[in-house]
Amino acid sequence: AGMMDELRWLDCYALAVMEENACMGQVVTAPTNGASGVVPATLAFYMRHLRPKQEAARRQTPATFLLSAAAVGILAKERACISGAAGGCQAEIGTASAMAAAGLCAVLGGSAEQVEEAAEIAMEHSLGMTCDPVLGLVQVPCIERNTMGAAKALNAVCLVLKSPATQRRSMLRYDDVLRVMKVTGEDMSSRYRETAQGGLAADYEALLGAEPARWEAVQRMMDAAP
Repeated sequence: AGMMDELRWLDCYALAVMEENACMGQVVTAPTNGASGVVPATLAFYMRHLRPKQEAARRQTPATFLLSAAAVGILAKERACISGAAGGCQAEIGTASAMAAAGLCAVLGGSAEQVEEAAEIAMEHSLGMTCDPVLGLVQVPCIERNTMGAAKALNAVCLVLKSPATQRRSMLRYDDVLRVMKVTGEDMSSRYRETAQGGLAADYEALLGAEPARWEAVQRMMDAAP
């Protein structure tokens, strides 16, 4: 129960940032507004839950985390893309998860090779993720998806740091998955690239179309939003 209680905080941090974004508040694009909850959630989890448990000499500052995350994000931007409209959600949440994994691995004492591998794992298991915001809003599935991105980053770091210390090299490199992410985004139908014309968005609107009263209630709610 204790571990699960701590992990709930990771979700809370990501949700808090995304609720702020949904309310048109101020957030830091990391790498985008729609994926802005992953990196700060993972950093806050380290600072509040993991750092206090480290030996004083091993504790790192936010700068180490953010610089490592930034390097991974810049590589994604330069060698692939970070836009849901260009590459689907793999480009947004996938990149954010890779950034968070790199940052967390760095502050937990990972080597440069381990930092890269953590980023690679997080991105690899985000490949193919579509961007299909319900009603065209950055809320569903975007808000919850940030919690999943943070959890994926944490798990990627656990996999890397708990692996036996050997001379082995990962079969895939971060550059490899970025190359695949770029091609996958180019192959992806435009319906799954932030247009709200496919996936969850299209399915939800089809359901609303069969329930006129519910559709009218949703429209009134959207019209009343600030």
